[in-house]
Amino acid sequence: MNCLSCGHDNPATVSYCRQCGVKLDMTADQISASLFEKAKGEKQKSGEYYARQSLFVAVVLFLVGLALFLLSGGVPEEAHHVPAAAGGSRHLRYEYKVDKAIPELDLPIPEEKK
Repeated sequence: MNCLSCGHDNPATVSYCRQCGVKLDMTADQISASLFEKAKGEKQKSGEYYARQSLFVAVVLFLVGLALFLLSGGVPEEAHHVPAAAGGSRHLRYEYKVDKAIPELDLPIPEEKK
């Protein structure tokens, strides 16, 4: 007879499990209640496992995002900034200037020879 608690294979002549000491001569109602409690405990442990795993993944993703944000220099103060080469320094201001337009050049186009 297999023990419902630990699964140990016991001879049919014993009334208590040789492995864990649980009483083996239970009624059908006691067996079903025992199996129900065991399944409920396993389901609860499984739910806790997945909750912990999800929390761990969320924390890791948050830390990776925070590290990438800090390594990128944070949020720029204005729209036109170029990050400095040294880490931890402030952004350098860069101004865009447009030079006068280049005058058009009149270049002769060579004629094709036939």
